[in-house]
This record gives sequence, structure tokens and C-alpha cells, in this order.
Amino acid sequence: DYTFTGKDAGGNDAKDSDADLTTGRTAKITLKAEEKQLQWDAGMIKQAPPAAGQIGDLVWEDKNGNGLQDGGEAGLKDVTVKLLDGTGKPVNDAAGKPREVKTDANGEYLFDNLAAGDYIVEFSLPKDYTFTKKDAGDDTKDSDADQATGRTAKITLKAGEKQLQWDAGLVKTAGQIAVTKKTNGQVAKNPPGPTIKVGDKVTWTYEVTNPGTGQLTNVKVTDDKAGPIAGPPTGDDGNGKLDPGETWTYTKDDTAKDTSGMPGGSYKNTVTVTADDQTAKQVTATDVSHYTSSPAGGGCACTADFTSYISHRAPPAGAQNPDPLSLTIYHFQGSVQTSNCLAGVAPAKWEWDFGDGKGWQDLGQNPTHTFATAKTYDVKLRVTLSNGVTCEVMKKVTVEAPPLPEGKGSIGDFVWNDKNENGKQDSGEKGLAGVVVTLLDKNDNPINGENGQPRRITTKEDGKYVFDKLPEGKYRVMFDPPQGNWIYSPMDNVPNDDNLDSDPGISGRTGIIVIKEGALVQSNWDAGFYNHAMQGTGQIGDLVWEDENENGIQDGTEKGVSGVSVTLMDDKLMQIYAATTDANGKYLFTDLTAGDYYVVFGHRAAQRDAKFTRQNVDANTKDDIDSDASMIGRTDKITLQDNQKQLQWDAGLIFITQTTIGPIFQGQGSITGVTFDDRNGNGVLDEGESGVSAVGVTLLAGGAPGESIPETGKRSSAFERETSGRTYSDDGRSDGISFAVVTDVGSLTAVNKTTTDERGAYAFTNLTIGEYYLMFDPPEGYTFAIPEEGSELDPETGIAGPIEIVENDTKITLNIGFNRTPGPTVGPAVGNSTIGDLVWNDTNGNGIQDEGEGGVADATVELYYANETLANSTTTDPDGAYLFTALPAGEYYLVFGLPEGFNFTIADQGADDATDSDADPATGRTANITLAENETQLDWDAGANLTAAEAAETATIGDFVWNDTNGNALQDEGEAGVSGVTVRLLDENGDQVTDAAGTAVETTTGEDGRYALEGVVGTTYIIEVVAPDGLTFVTPDAGDDTRDSDVGVETGRTEPFVLAGDDLTRDAGLNATVTEAETATVGGVAWNDTNADGARDAGEAGVLGVAVTLLGADGTDAGTATT
Repeated sequence: DYTFTGKDAGGNDAKDSDADLTTGRTAKITLKAEEKQLQWDAGMIKQAPPAAGQIGDLVWEDKNGNGLQDGGEAGLKDVTVKLLDGTGKPVNDAAGKPREVKTDANGEYLFDNLAAGDYIVEFSLPKDYTFTKKDAGDDTKDSDADQATGRTAKITLKAGEKQLQWDAGLVKTAGQIAVTKKTNGQVAKNPPGPTIKVGDKVTWTYEVTNPGTGQLTNVKVTDDKAGPIAGPPTGDDGNGKLDPGETWTYTKDDTAKDTSGMPGGSYKNTVTVTADDQTAKQVTATDVSHYTSSPAGGGCACTADFTSYISHRAPPAGAQNPDPLSLTIYHFQGSVQTSNCLAGVAPAKWEWDFGDGKGWQDLGQNPTHTFATAKTYDVKLRVTLSNGVTCEVMKKVTVEAPPLPEGKGSIGDFVWNDKNENGKQDSGEKGLAGVVVTLLDKNDNPINGENGQPRRITTKEDGKYVFDKLPEGKYRVMFDPPQGNWIYSPMDNVPNDDNLDSDPGISGRTGIIVIKEGALVQSNWDAGFYNHAMQGTGQIGDLVWEDENENGIQDGTEKGVSGVSVTLMDDKLMQIYAATTDANGKYLFTDLTAGDYYVVFGHRAAQRDAKFTRQNVDANTKDDIDSDASMIGRTDKITLQDNQKQLQWDAGLIFITQTTIGPIFQGQGSITGVTFDDRNGNGVLDEGESGVSAVGVTLLAGGAPGESIPETGKRSSAFERETSGRTYSDDGRSDGISFAVVTDVGSLTAVNKTTTDERGAYAFTNLTIGEYYLMFDPPEGYTFAIPEEGSELDPETGIAGPIEIVENDTKITLNIGFNRTPGPTVGPAVGNSTIGDLVWNDTNGNGIQDEGEGGVADATVELYYANETLANSTTTDPDGAYLFTALPAGEYYLVFGLPEGFNFTIADQGADDATDSDADPATGRTANITLAENETQLDWDAGANLTAAEAAETATIGDFVWNDTNGNALQDEGEAGVSGVTVRLLDENGDQVTDAAGTAVETTTGEDGRYALEGVVGTTYIIEVVAPDGLTFVTPDAGDDTRDSDVGVETGRTEPFVLAGDDLTRDAGLNATVTEAETATVGGVAWNDTNADGARDAGEAGVLGVAVTLLGADGTDAGTATT
């Protein structure tokens, strides 16, 4: 509560103050032998408490979206506003609760009684709103909230200061509309559609739905053949507005026409629906339907049907207990009945879909089929008559795996409570009751017992289980945890002792267990669980759904996906809980304490591979119905408060299909992955790196060049292609047998081909055991990045492999990275506007272009349209400048890429947008740029600074330089550090080490004598300490390495040492070079200078308890006294 008074204020040195106002130090005192100097005083002034500051202003509705508070734009009430500190953590009130307020009826808010410091204001979005653009003009009228996070920039508040200009503008979100068109009650997007007799009535139904969150008005429905569709519709609640979730149904009748001469033999019409959303913008949707006519006058139609029965084939010679399903053959017999008008018209085609993902196949009237998995299938038959009339039937066929014959094998052992969570059965750890153990075949299907039900055992208190009477074959065991928060122990965590480890992974399944002669008894298949129960009340959860229309939003008709694995991770990405989605696709983690978490979703369900849909669409403004999973299935960090429920963390799945151009495989193996833009060039798919679409991926297998592989089904179309010496061609024969396309690379044959989707995902499924290769064709503008370790990708040929499917159900994931090559403008340049400026070397790291800071050459700059389509790319010139010209007006953003060794500096520093950095430090992306006609914006910059080395490969060397006052060469209690001592880093030869900029790596000790050399790459080093004048080094290595001195007395250097991690034991002891001297005295008074005149007046009392430190001429501590 005190400050120093003015120094040397009067002419009387015995009464004035000698202490420096800032440091509290006197001038240097020269003391003679036997001399006493008792006039060294310090005056102090008691200070009033600092004034309290304020932060606040307004949240308003920005109706015209220009980012400014215009006349007539009112404030918004009840918007939650939170106060954070400068690091983004909540600021708590006196009761320990985070400070947050709601805006009043005028949209105003205020945080008062604030101490000086750094703050951030965070605004929450009400329903149906998003943030307007930031920093559009006058700071008293614009919006300060970041459009993505709702947070302001850092606010530096001085004592007593009022900053009442921190505002947030909100705009209403755009609406959505959807339409489904039906013909005679049937969805018929593809021909032929329903069959309707010529002249009969046909009824079209138009179901118009609002899947958004805001009302729609002025709804109009137009059919391209029937014209405008008049209302009133059914489903309107009477307010004349299409409310969120509401569906209006329109109908239109017509007379069926003869479609025999129409394209494709069917009638097609398209509906377009439009409406106005709350922002007066028009939204639109379309749909299409078909029908096919039959001749008039007889109701000409056909009816299809089929029956089925089971037979069995003998096992292959020498086979031991093959999969029973593989020996079970289903025989199907199709039939068709026609009306009299079709008498004598023969069936031309019998098409079957067995519901196992292979689609329609022309297999004749009486095919056979072997199902791979025991379950219920939707089997369909479609018959096409020679005159084009079709009929279709669907029946459910239930496939059951018969019980295996009785044998002499057994599988079992022990389920235990792994209390110390180490994955090892330790002494004292007991069995665990209530665990359900299920016997599976090698394809993960439950094996039935004599009662026809799956063989399952629920463990008792001893934790034991055993499945006996097993024939030879391959099995798995699945362990389901008991009720409560039980987690699977680490898998295979005991080297060389399978009797003590835990065998299931987080899926609960073991690896393949082989029962065979000589290994009939398998009694070491164990499972450990530990209880990771929390004592909190928080919850995280929600939904995994199939995103059928791939729009990243949970639409009304889209259903949840059951059986998807969901894992809860802590802030270090360590597993806490595992769950599986229920029948509705729901999951929930409960009893959670406050903290940071991640959720990781699996991408398989019911043996189907999927990719994740788009993440956080519409700038994450629809968090309750969007998908939060990244391309690799992980959410952003989830910060959970005490007693908080966050039930909006969802994942949308898009199930992968593929077109086969080679043989139809019958296996369960798969090779899947992602082709991605490897922005940091490390060969690994990282968070934030986007997929690369339209990459051709060919699956290759063994075979001779030019060899054709027959398959059942239609013959493929012939084609030729030649790229980089690779040639594809047909076999030139017209024998009615389909063929495989071959590639002229060694002896490999192309047996399958696909193209990556817009997320970069690809998949080859149903693969049998064997050795495969993948060949990738980079799209224009890309080259291969550094291959991921283990991928064996040859960048010259684009071929990766070999990839081995060693078991029938092997799942392989292979991701391939690409780098962009700068190229010409994508599309014609038709505008007259310009974007550009500078990438500069921010040497002091302050985020501002200072004098003397030069440009960074060869940085990549990519210009994107707001819809994420690349518009152009370039590289900076030798001065760091770049420019995009001839641009049309519109919405854009930039993505900067830096040369090796550089990192992005901090963004949006200072008030001048022309001199700050606009690139996000994590992604290099700018905010959206709104470019008007004939406008030039030359203030889009990116600051960069050099990085010495990767953080994971660096370490810190330190520790302490101290004054060894008792001369015992050890750090004793009370011996202080020596400040301002130079410490240098030398290599093993004793030469000075420099950083990437050529600057010597050295530092000085702090006030406490500590030093740290950070970011040092591991190798051999020497530390050199420079002794101040009057001080010498003590003898090194006197004892405990944490307390002794490590530098030589004469050299001040340590011995060479190898840095393998942080090393904070490199110390140096100093003491004064003492000669015999006569003693002297220094003293004075510390007083309360009540009139602040810098001189001690009568009545001004001394101040008790002031610490006075005596310093040597070199600044070292020579002693401390207290008044």
C-alpha cells in the first residue's frame, strides 16, 4: 500500500529520501574504514486503493447485416454475456462463480468493479441468430464479436477505466425448405416408377417441409409440366406461414399419358418450391418423379413372386470345421403372373437383390445364393417382360447360423477387477461378477447352442467362464462390461505372459482364437476391467445418425444408427469411458466432473463402412442438429462446467458404396482411407486438414499383364486411358463374358476402381484373403506429399503396397497426403476487384508490421470462394508481396502456407488493420472477405516468425547461479541467487551455438539467479557461465548434483553432456574474492512522508517492517536488514 516519495527533494541529506522511486535503490555508497554513514533514508507515501473499472455496451439486431448499429436497429434482450480473463478462462465473482449477465430490455450489459488487467467478453447466440461481421467501421458502432467464437479481442483495462464500446451485432439465420414429390403415393425419383393405365387418373403429391429454425412465407409450388400448384395445402396451422418442422401437402390430378415414345419409356416431371425466409432471402428446393404407362383397356400388369429352400454342400477336401454358413445354399425360384392383355408376353429379365449390399443382379429365374452373415435380409425380385412392363416383390428371408457340431475344444478363463488399471492380473485382484461373455465365430457372429440361442455366460464372483465341447475352428470371445462405469483394461500389456494380461480391445472382442489338434484347450483368454467412476453430475451425449442427403444436418426423416462405438477421452486423449449407440442412435456419458473432454466416434455399424459427414456446417450455428465429428471422428474440445449437461455432440455418417469393375469378391476384408491436403507436410492426417476429392483409386491384385478375369453379370464397357506409362484396355473379345481392366505395371491386375468423394474418402470392401496394391491418380494441381510411414507409397507410380488381408475380416486403413502445386486461376477472371498485400517476418512476435521487418518469400497464398471452392493460388515474391486481380464481387477467404521453419504470429493486434496479421495462427485462414465491384483491398496480411525446432524434439537446459557465502560449494538455505550473470550454450567443441537466425544462444540469470535455455535440440553441449567482476567460481562436483556447482573454477564451463530431455541440474556457485579489510557502517531511516515533499519533517514517523537490502557495486546481495 506504499510507494516511494521523491528522491533528493531538499538540500538536507539527513532529511530527504535517497531511494529511487522505481527500484528502491540508493546511489552507490563509498564507505571508508571505520566510517559511519547514517543519513541513507527512504520516504514512503501510503496510497489510496485503485479505482474500479467497467466493460460493457450493447447487443443489437443488425437487420441489414452491414456490421454497424444503424438507426432503427434495436437492442436484443436476454442475451447471455460472459466475462473471461486474458487467457480465455472464466472470471469468478466473490462467491467463486463465473461472472455472466444477460442483456436488459435495451440490449445493454455491464461488468463493473473490475481491477486493472486483461479481459475478453464472450457473447452467446440466441436461437435463430448468428454473429454479424466484425470490425466493420467506427468502433463505437461496429460489432466486436468473432463470428466463429463470439469472443472479443483481448481488452486491456487500466485502473478505474471505463470501456463501454464492446458490442455484438446479431443477424437472423437463413431459412431452409425441402420438398418430396410422389406419384400415386409412391416416391419415384428414378424410372420406371408406378405403372398406370393410359387414360387413368394420376395424382401427384407435393410435401413441402421447413427443416430450418425460422418461419417461411410466400410459399410457391410449380410443376414443370402441370404449372403452378394451387392451394390451400393441408397441414397449415392457420397462420399462413410455414413454421419450423411443419409440412404442407399439395395435390394435383392428371390423366396418364402413353409413355412408350418418351425418353426412357417413362413420364418425368419436376417440382420447384420457393419461399422467403426471415431475412427476405428466397430459399428453394426441387424434386422429380416418374411413371410408366400400360396399354388402355385392360389393366395390363404382371405380379412377381418367389419361394426359397435350403440345401448344403460338402466341405472342401481337408477342411476342418469350415464356417457352417459357407456350406448353406439358399435356392430361389421366381414366378410371374400376367393379366390377359399380356398373354404370351415372355419375361426378358429376372433381377435379384439379396439385401447384402451387392445391389440388383440379372441371375435368371432360379438362382442360388450363399449369405455371409446370419441375420434377416430384404430379398427382392424384379421381373421385366419383353414389352418393358415390370413388376417387383420383396420378402424377408431370415438366415440362421446352425450350431456347430460338438467337439473336444474349450475356451475360457478369467474376468477380473483390475484395480490399479495396469492390464495385469496382480496379487489380490479378484474376479468380477456380472460380465456377459459371448462366443463368436471368426466373422463376429454369435454361435448358437443346442437351444438355438447364442452361447453366453454371465460371470459370478470368481470371474471364471468356459465354453466347452467346441469343434476345431476359428473363434472370438466378446466381453460386455457389467452395470456401472467399467472400462476395459489396457490390451496385451504383459509382455511374454499371455496368462496374466487382458485380451479384448475397447470393442470388447478378442483376436482370432484357433482350436486345433494339439491346441484344443485355450484357457488364457482373460479380460480386465477397472471402474473409472466419477463423482460429478455432468453429462455429455446425444446422437449418431445416417446423413442420407449428406448436408451435415439432422433432417426430419433421417434416423439414428445403432451399434456405433463412442469413446470419451480426457484432455490428454486418454480413454475414460466407452459406449455403443442404442437402437435409436443415442449415447450418454454421465456422472462427469468439470473439465475438458473429447468424444471419438467409430465409423462402422452392422459391418458397413461409413465416412463422417461435414462438420459444423453453417459456421456451427446449428449445434443441436449438426455433426461435430471431424474427418477422423473426433469432436473439438468439450469444456464441461459443474452440473452441466451438453447433449448436442452428434456425428453424421454417410455409408460408403462402390462400383465394382473387376471380380465380385465374397470376403469380409476392407481397405479404406482418406486422401487429404497435407498442409504441414508431415505425411499424417491431422485435425483441420481437409480431404482431396476426385482422386482416382484403383485396387490392384496379382495377375499377368493383359490377363482378363471373368465374372458373372454384364459385360463392362471398353475404354482406354494412358497416363505416365499406365495403360488400361479391354480384352478385345465379344464373347459375352465380362472382364477385368488390366494395368501395365509389372504383373498387377486392376480389379476394382473408385473415386474419392468430396471428403476425400474411399473404400474397397468384401475383399478375400490375399495381397493387394492401391494406385492413386492425383487430380490436377496436386502432387504426392511425404508418404505416411508404413504406406509403402511410390510417388513416381502412385502405387502403395503390398497390403495384406491376412484374415477374412482384416480391416486396413491407408491415408494418402497430397500437396498443392501453385497453378492458374480456376475459372475465368471476369471482375475488376483486387485482394492482396504481404507476408512478413514478425521478428519480435508482436503481431504488427514494425519498421525493419522484411517480407517472407515463397509463402503460398490460396484464394477461396466462400463455398470452399479454390479460386486461385500464388506464392509471395522476394519482398513477401502477393496480389489477386480481376476478381468479381463476392465472398472470399485466404489460406496462407508458410515456408519450412516459420510459424504464424498472433492475429488482429492493434487498431490498424493494414499493419496486423489476419491469418489464424492454427490454420492460416483469414476471416471471410466481402469484395464489392471495382474494390481494392490491400490489407490482408500474414505475419510469420522462425521456429527453432519442433516442440516434440526440443528440451530446456537450466538451472541456478548462486552466491556460496559459506564457501562449501553447495547450495544452502538462505544463499541467494546472483542476477544478471551471462550463460552461454556451446557445442561439444566449445564453439558458440546459434539459432536459425544466426543469433548466439545465450541468456542472463533472473533476479532469483535462475536461467533457462529453451527450445534446445537434443545433442552434446557445454554450458559456459561468465563470472561477474569480484566473484570467482567455487570447486565443482562437491556432492549432490542438484546442489553442487558444475562449472570449472578456471573455465566457467561444464563438462560436455548429452541432452536427452529437460536438464535442470546445470548450476554454478560463486563467492567473493575476499581480502582483509576494515569494517564500516551504513544506515538511515525509512519514514512516512505524509506531505510527500521528499524530506523528513517534524512529526513524520518511521515505517516499521521495511526490508533494506545492501548491494555490492556489482549488484550482488551483501545483506538485508528490517526497520
